[in-house]
Amino acid sequence: MLFTSTIIGALLSCALPSSARPAATAAITSNPYVGAVGYVDPEYVTNVNTSILLDPSITAHAQVVQTVSTAIWIDTIARLPLVASNLQAAAKIATAANPVVIQFVVYDLPGRDCHALASHGEIPVGGINTYKTQYIDVFATNLKGNIGPNVRVVLIIEPDSLPNLATNLATPACAASEEGYYEGVSYALSQLSMRGEWMYIDIGH
Repeated sequence: MLFTSTIIGALLSCALPSSARPAATAAITSNPYVGAVGYVDPEYVTNVNTSILLDPSITAHAQVVQTVSTAIWIDTIARLPLVASNLQAAAKIATAANPVVIQFVVYDLPGRDCHALASHGEIPVGGINTYKTQYIDVFATNLKGNIGPNVRVVLIIEPDSLPNLATNLATPACAASEEGYYEGVSYALSQLSMRGEWMYIDIGH
């Protein structure tokens, strides 16, 4: 599972008319993690501290892992404001000498997790317009103007969605979700693509 400019470029070409396609930049082909400090999500730190309070025996190990950078899951419309607030927090600690990389998981497709249903989402099958206007468009608004000059943003686009279409179309829910998955991922790529940001697409198990 890799960041690949070839795959991203191909999907963007499908999603955008030629006049709207973003120009290729070095950011797309370089590794955002090299030379960068990982942003530590304060919500994650709070959750780890809560776990320590519930079970003090894990304190030593928990205090180690709570300093590890983790991706911030934006898995509901209600969590979208966390994009702007965490970007602003990252910008405050980022410098030219110590850039910060922050990771968000874009995860709210209509009919999400169609096979396992372990993380079934809030938008039903057929709700592509809701996904576009209330989730992706608002996500993009939260990104714009909040990516500091020394902040690198990694977006993990709808994990385990396209792979489900490769392996689980025999599941009725996945067959019903197919069109929305393709359209939703293409729309996410086209609307969320901007300078200072990298995208990862999960396209294989």
